[in-house]
Amino acid sequence: MKIIFLIICINNQVIAIYKITNLLHNFNCVKSDFKNMHTKTLVFLLLICSNLISIAQTTVGAVFDDGMVLQQQKDIYLWGTDNVGTKINVVSSWGKTAKTTTSKNGKWKLQLATPVAGGPHSITIKGSSSIIINDVLIGEVWI
Repeated sequence: MKIIFLIICINNQVIAIYKITNLLHNFNCVKSDFKNMHTKTLVFLLLICSNLISIAQTTVGAVFDDGMVLQQQKDIYLWGTDNVGTKINVVSSWGKTAKTTTSKNGKWKLQLATPVAGGPHSITIKGSSSIIINDVLIGEVWI
């Protein structure tokens, strides 16, 4: 029996592999092979697609969220992950911006200058997707 694999790629990412059997083979055998192939292919596609979804999104460290407070008049670090080589642009509502590119392991880190005490502000992080952190207050942070 002849087996051919069809590989489907989008943006250089393998998203599907289909097994195509020779139609000259016994119909019943092909039918049972197709059922097995269908189940295995579906599981494979679900695994691949769930992995692609998590890879294709910009993330930011868990400590950065709506309602956070940042130290005033300091350069603070922001970090996260994204696809390798993705340009990350951070824009704050107080007018400061910062840019970086993800490393070969998909991580990024940059510094952003904070203003005097005030708020609420927002921070927009753009990479392969966008994240907006709202209700950011600036002031004195005591640990």
